[in-house]
Amino acid sequence: LSIAAFLFSMLSAYADNISVPDMNIAPGETAAVGISLDNTKTNLVSFQMDLTLPEGITINKASCSLSSRFTDEDQELTIGKQGDNVYRLTSTSFTLTPISGTSGEIITLSLTASASSTGGTATLSNIRFVTSQSERIILDDASFTITVGTPSPAITFADANVKTLCVQNWDTNGDGELSEDEAAAVTSLGVVFKENTEITSFDELQYFTGLTEIPRECFYKCTNLSSVVIPDNITQIGYSAFDDCYALASINLPSTITNIDGAAFSDCRSLTSITLPEGIPSIGDWFFDNCTGLTEIVIPSSVTTIGQSAFSGCYNLQSVILPEDLRSIGRSAFMHCNAFTSVIIPASVTTIENSAFAQCPNVISIIVAEGNENYDSRNNCNAIIETASNKVVAGCKNTVIPESVTTIGDRAFYYCTQLTSIVIPEGVTTIEESAFRSCTALTEITIPASVTSIGSYAFEECTSLTSVTALMQTPVAITSDVFSNRTNATLTVPFPTKYLYEAADYWKEFREIVQMEGPVAVGDTFPAPVPCGDATTDLTFKVTNVSPLEVEVMSSPEDIAGALTIPSSVENQGLRFAVKGIGDNAFRTRPNLQAVDLPEGITIIKESAFRESGLESIKFPTTLTEVGVAAFRDCPALKTIDFNGSTAEINAEAFMGTAIEELVIPSTITVKGWTVFGWCEKLKSVIVETTTMGSVDIFKNCTSLEMVILPSTETMGGNGNNFDQCTSLKSVTFLSGVPDNYRDYA
Repeated sequence: LSIAAFLFSMLSAYADNISVPDMNIAPGETAAVGISLDNTKTNLVSFQMDLTLPEGITINKASCSLSSRFTDEDQELTIGKQGDNVYRLTSTSFTLTPISGTSGEIITLSLTASASSTGGTATLSNIRFVTSQSERIILDDASFTITVGTPSPAITFADANVKTLCVQNWDTNGDGELSEDEAAAVTSLGVVFKENTEITSFDELQYFTGLTEIPRECFYKCTNLSSVVIPDNITQIGYSAFDDCYALASINLPSTITNIDGAAFSDCRSLTSITLPEGIPSIGDWFFDNCTGLTEIVIPSSVTTIGQSAFSGCYNLQSVILPEDLRSIGRSAFMHCNAFTSVIIPASVTTIENSAFAQCPNVISIIVAEGNENYDSRNNCNAIIETASNKVVAGCKNTVIPESVTTIGDRAFYYCTQLTSIVIPEGVTTIEESAFRSCTALTEITIPASVTSIGSYAFEECTSLTSVTALMQTPVAITSDVFSNRTNATLTVPFPTKYLYEAADYWKEFREIVQMEGPVAVGDTFPAPVPCGDATTDLTFKVTNVSPLEVEVMSSPEDIAGALTIPSSVENQGLRFAVKGIGDNAFRTRPNLQAVDLPEGITIIKESAFRESGLESIKFPTTLTEVGVAAFRDCPALKTIDFNGSTAEINAEAFMGTAIEELVIPSTITVKGWTVFGWCEKLKSVIVETTTMGSVDIFKNCTSLEMVILPSTETMGGNGNNFDQCTSLKSVTFLSGVPDNYRDYA
């Protein structure tokens, strides 16, 4: 506290307002010690205090470093003896102020030790100050220790920057040096050295024998610190204590250390080897993370836990022998240990987290010790398998995945750059996130039909992957980052699923999708029974598409009769085909076929499909998009057409020569060909709602046609020839004026 803090009008005790450091005096010698007050701006008129010294210690002189209005020189104090070894120090009565208002010593004592003195405790008591306002201030007693003997030697520092920091913080006698005793008296280093990029060595830390801990971030980012000697009394090294000490090439760790926190040596890139003390229970998170120079290490048998990323990025670490009592290996613990060639998991291990051995491209052998109840390497598979879940936790370029495996784990083969091929067995259902990520030598992969889930990044950055075979009958949902090389790869899919993959997000973006051969091909034909009246009859179907499986009716028996129902799908060789069309001439010249029920799904009725048949009516499926040339020509009993909201395009002669009597052509229909309804001699009325009639002679020779209503448009195709030889025509109504292309025929 400052003097301003204890200059209250009340007389109270204020501990620690005055202080004296401990001192050492050689026998028969004289030494000085300073009495300090904190910073003050209060005018002091006078002060007085009693000094009690140990036996054999005498006072020679006392001076005050405060200035007066008369002089800037130190003022000698009056020394009065009060009794044995008790002295009263009194100032002259004048106004005193601190020099330049700074803190520091205001009284200097010169003390002498006799040859026989053993030193002891000195006490300042009855400490009183009087201010210019006549306030009387009383302070608590203060004491200090006087040691008589040969002082400990000053430490010789190799690094001047380290010495400067040590003297600034722990030089208690103010001699500008740090003695061994002063170093030994230090109980905490704090963060005095944190982020100091100037210091290069601190082997003198060995003299700080009063320490028990290297605290958290003590030497954090001391990037040029290359050498430290830790005293034997240290038991704890804190979190990130030596983190980012890039130049630290070696460090001793005494056997007294019982705990080292995480990231203690993270990013110590020059550290090539280190001996860890027996007795530490764990190697914490990021312990040696990115220690790229580390080539060897012995893990103490006391270690039961290796934390997250503990050795991640130790590119040159060639091998690690894991202790027999190890229980847990954290996430990414040995990730990116490029020099690893083999891994042996002790029987004691109960937990291996994701990516523990990811990005270890040179590993060729993985073994789990016999007797491990949680993990195994069954069938000498060169992998770590979680026994209960049958999940591959870690693999290598020589892994053979057993048939009992159901899951390829997160990053199980991540950055396995020497993996050129691998068989994923049928039975695997899940390929987790990043399972094969960055397997840059992998050229092809087959995903079994059993797979139902593929995680993000599963095959990302597999730059040589040009062939993917997916055996799933239904594409598994994937994200854009599963196959990053898909635009350069061929996807092979099972029969008949090509159309599904062509429609599936991200699967459809493969450079080429090839469907495996199946039991049928386009153009194949087969018979299938269909309902016809109270019985069935065989129709012949032709395969028109194998992805999806589609057929059209190719032909029918010549004696087919009655009412026929065409199904929406038919089965052949265990496969189900959608019926999508009626083929050319399929029912031509079938005079006893009176009715046909066309299923939804049919899109086309081809040329002459029902020509010269005995149909009496027809109802279009809503899915119908095209009626071929002469599809229903010369059906003498065909009286009614139900367009049923379809969007069919009707081609030439489609209904020529039928028995239609009344006709409404809806707006959804396109009349494209010539004489579509020509020679319909029983047709009496026509209402045209469609505006797309782009041909000629559409109603030619409809000799019974009496009334026509045409749409309100001036863009209707064709011309007056559409009604050529309609000899009974009495009324033609244009709902919105006569189009120009009809005026010449009005």
